[in-house]
Amino acid sequence: MERKKENRFFATTLLAILCLLGLGAFDSAAVHGQKTKRADYGTLRVNSDPAGLLLEIDGKAYGETTRDYLNIEHLLPGLHTLVVTMPDGSLWRRDIEIAAGRVKCITLGYRPPPAVINIWSPTFRGEAGPSAATSSARLAS
Repeated sequence: MERKKENRFFATTLLAILCLLGLGAFDSAAVHGQKTKRADYGTLRVNSDPAGLLLEIDGKAYGETTRDYLNIEHLLPGLHTLVVTMPDGSLWRRDIEIAAGRVKCITLGYRPPPAVINIWSPTFRGEAGPSAATSSARLAS
C-alpha cells in the first residue's frame, strides 16, 4: 500500500513538472490573454526597369533601385514623398501613404519618349531652303 502511494506521488509530481515545462513553450502574451505589440513602422518596397535609378524619400537618399525589390524598412506611418530620378534626368514624384505593420510595393517601368528626326531636302516643289522642305518622322521605340 505504501508503495502505491509513493508511485502516485511520483507520477503526480512528474506530471506537474511536465505541465509547467510545457507552458513555458507558449507565448506568454497568448497564455495570459495579453495583446501582442503592434508594429510601429511600415515598409516600402521599390523596384524598377531599368535598375539603378536614384531614390529619395522625404529628401533623404536611399540609394538606387534594383530589378528585385529594394526594401526600405522602419518608415514612420503617414505620408512620405518619394522621388525617383529617371535616366533622362526627369523626376518622378509621388506622395505615398505608409501604414504601420504594412508593406507598400512600387514598381516603376521607364520607357523613353520616341525619338524625333527632322529631315529636310534642299529643294522641295521647286523651293529652296530648310523651311520649305522640313518634315518630321517619329521612330517607334
